[in-house]
Amino acid sequence: MFVKKILSATLLFLLCLALFSSIGYCQEETPQQVYDKLLQAERKGDLEEMCKYLTKDAVQELANFSEAEKKQMSDMFKEYAPTEYKVIKDDIQESSATLFLEGKGKNPFDGNIGTTYGKITFAKEDGAWKVAEENWQDKPFTE
Repeated sequence: MFVKKILSATLLFLLCLALFSSIGYCQEETPQQVYDKLLQAERKGDLEEMCKYLTKDAVQELANFSEAEKKQMSDMFKEYAPTEYKVIKDDIQESSATLFLEGKGKNPFDGNIGTTYGKITFAKEDGAWKVAEENWQDKPFTE
């Protein structure tokens, strides 16, 4: 009787594990999924939300800014975050990754909407992808 209960509990556990794995609960987010979430937070100017997707070093750098500087950064992110993008190249390693992007966004120098190019670098921290650095410019990156 006891063995039957153990086998039933084990079978139930394995069934649940298989079910949750198949619907994505056990899968880690890709660098692009993490960047999508960061970008949503940037478009809202939500620095607190952004910090969830940044490396510890990047969060520490933000902590060094005054509240007025953080407000300026928040406003800048809202205005200049790309409105759309596509990955033109990726380089994903075990603990680091880089996405090269092409997007549409507002040029901070002339205010015109146009093509912009991004290079987003990631690091794995505590098993999750985090954005270490984000750069955008008006010419493609040469790597």
